[in-house]
Amino acid sequence: MNANITQKEISPGIILLKHIQPGPEMIYIFKVQLNRLNCMEFIADFTGSENILVDGQNKMKTITIINPFETKQVAQLTMKQDWKLKTKFKFSLKTADKSVQAEYLKEDQLQLKLEIQDQMKQLYRYPFQLKEVPEILRHLKSPFVDPEFLPVDSSIFGDEEAELDTLIQWRRPSAFFQLKDANKRPEIFFDKIEPNDIKQGALGNCWFLSALSSLAERPALVKRLFVTMITNSLGVYRIKICKNGEWVYITIDDLFPCYPLGAPIFSAAHGNELWVLLLEKAYAKLHGSYFALREGLSGEAMVDLTGCPTVVYGYSELQQMWQQLLQYDQEGYLINAFTEGNDTQSEGQRKESSTDNIGLIPGHAYSILQVKEAKGNKLLNIRNPWGNFEWKGAWSDTSPLWTQEIQNIVNFVNDSNDGQFWMCWKDFLTYFKGVNICKVRNWEEVRIKGKFIKVTDINDNNIDVVLSKWYYSFVIPKSTKVIMGIHQEDERIRGVKLLRPYLDIGLTLFKQTEKGLELLAQTITKQDRQVQLECDLNPGVYIVVPRTSGLYLYGENNSIINLLNNDGSIHPLLYSTLSDIFRKFDMLLLRELSFIEFKGIYDCLEKQLDPEYFKQMLTKYTSTEKGITFTGFVEFFIDQIKQLGVETIYRWLEKLGYDKNLNSIKSRCFIFTAHSSIEISVTVRDAITTDLNNRVHVFATTFPDQYHQIENIKTEREGIRVIQCYNRHSDTFCIIAINDQTYPIECFLDLTLCKGLIVSTKTSKVLKRLDSGQMETMIHFKQNRIQKLKLAIQVKWQPVQ
Repeated sequence: MNANITQKEISPGIILLKHIQPGPEMIYIFKVQLNRLNCMEFIADFTGSENILVDGQNKMKTITIINPFETKQVAQLTMKQDWKLKTKFKFSLKTADKSVQAEYLKEDQLQLKLEIQDQMKQLYRYPFQLKEVPEILRHLKSPFVDPEFLPVDSSIFGDEEAELDTLIQWRRPSAFFQLKDANKRPEIFFDKIEPNDIKQGALGNCWFLSALSSLAERPALVKRLFVTMITNSLGVYRIKICKNGEWVYITIDDLFPCYPLGAPIFSAAHGNELWVLLLEKAYAKLHGSYFALREGLSGEAMVDLTGCPTVVYGYSELQQMWQQLLQYDQEGYLINAFTEGNDTQSEGQRKESSTDNIGLIPGHAYSILQVKEAKGNKLLNIRNPWGNFEWKGAWSDTSPLWTQEIQNIVNFVNDSNDGQFWMCWKDFLTYFKGVNICKVRNWEEVRIKGKFIKVTDINDNNIDVVLSKWYYSFVIPKSTKVIMGIHQEDERIRGVKLLRPYLDIGLTLFKQTEKGLELLAQTITKQDRQVQLECDLNPGVYIVVPRTSGLYLYGENNSIINLLNNDGSIHPLLYSTLSDIFRKFDMLLLRELSFIEFKGIYDCLEKQLDPEYFKQMLTKYTSTEKGITFTGFVEFFIDQIKQLGVETIYRWLEKLGYDKNLNSIKSRCFIFTAHSSIEISVTVRDAITTDLNNRVHVFATTFPDQYHQIENIKTEREGIRVIQCYNRHSDTFCIIAINDQTYPIECFLDLTLCKGLIVSTKTSKVLKRLDSGQMETMIHFKQNRIQKLKLAIQVKWQPVQ
């Protein structure tokens, strides 16, 4: 470059060139080179300069529009005698027209399409999901493109009809990191992991990033999520995440959605690190798309990222929680908090127009780093995962309340640009509406598959009951803390909310005594992703029983779909249904179906599975030497649809527990977990042949914080009490009957005159036998949202003949 020309990168992809022409009147020529796929308005401001002409005039400011990849002169300065120069440059970028973007991306899109086709051939019937990463690297001949999460728009938007204001270019780190520093090669981790590494992009997933920011305070918690710890030239990475109560391994490529010829659109790390991008992509793949990560609860992300029990405390509980928060902080638990309102800034232009101009973002999640008492002051150290926008009130960085003594006690750091700030407890209660406590510890873990199933009462074909197929028994050898939980399939996962919405679930814990089972504790029954029960247990034998009313067993999809798309691929809702079937029969959680497990499917279909035929399947579909993978399972079903026809497959699905709309109507999977301070052994036992289901529902109605007894239903004559109860946590009702006679009776309940009900039985008439003094759950029901609720309940009873 000419010695009289200097250049400076004033922002990524924006180069300022200055050309000096010596002479009687020195001339400065300023040009801007825009190496980005943007349009730019560039303002050159020379206000305050003396004895200069700008473009031959006395004006001190120029405005220039520069198009993508254009180099354009923005000002020519003529220096007079005794000149003095002051410069100020400003610019604003806007997205180039999509037609312009498309033209620049045409060649890249064609190349990517060829890469996808090539990978499909390389990975044909190759079970990469169950292979070790070094083995995958040896198998591949070109950079990895994940066939399960392709670099296409559906991986961004899922089923939503949405678009961004820019086209998307899927780029590898070696391409977009050159924008920052061509001399630094990408690394998964560079130097040390810090919360400030995390940068949120144009996706409203601060709930996830806040949880990740909390983990980054302890780098070991982040690193244990990575099976692949160093970069590789083929871009194959494996992450593990605890989803739906079980640890799952996700294999992904390193193609990330980027601005055309630019940097990643969504989250990233500062510098040339990949760990944030990789975790976000793995989490997006797990749920079906990046847009599936918009809006959520950081407590749920904490469970997924740690596998540890997490408790959410709302505003009413916060008032009395200061001492608890101090204890939780001392125990090393992860804590984050969330503000009131809706987050309207994550995906748009972030402006410091936050709540009352006090620096807090509405509807936003924050990490709590420290909880301290100093000289009578209750203080919390908080971090915004954005790395900026800090609290401006009392105890903020510039607050006059800080004394040197208090600064020393809490290790105060004054940095207004790190997103970290202090706040007093009183102000915290004013602006935050709740906290999440993730109880991270080296727990002993138990994770066991469970299932809620619909069964018919052996004494009355009109009565259906949805109950846990198993209960769980364990021995406690010495006093310990145990946190039990059941985890349903996350509704955030593509297809789940529509086909398999959350059941209302709860847990009941009994202790085995000489007199029988003693009720020890139970959770509220609620329609939620998971419930947890924490107890300090003394030595003894205990059993825990999951429970549900079953009223939410039916899905919400009302349309019959084409099982295969026009191109022969499988419909997303059938894909989700097959995933559910696969999960139900994958009893050992090995992500492959063995002969015995696949035979279980054939037994449901009333078909015989020949061992030799199964061996042929292992060679025909994507499999390991031991079993068929989920990819192979999908391939098998596509073949069966083509060979046997849609109606046959619908009959298969019906026998497997699904209706013609693919709603799961007969069973749901869950994972039972137990976290304890000492190792415990859990035994799984059959619950169907016991009376535990009735007992746990009866006990639930006796707890005032769960069920509210709203009506004593009149009967034709005295001798029996019939009570209608309402559970506000799951918006469900139940009716219980108590036999006050000294002899057994038959109780008849008739709801046929009621309107707007969904009932737990096949009909609205129920007949049950009650022994003397027995309390029995007669029926569960909830309101049909379409129809106005009208109750007209009739009860009769008679002695057993």
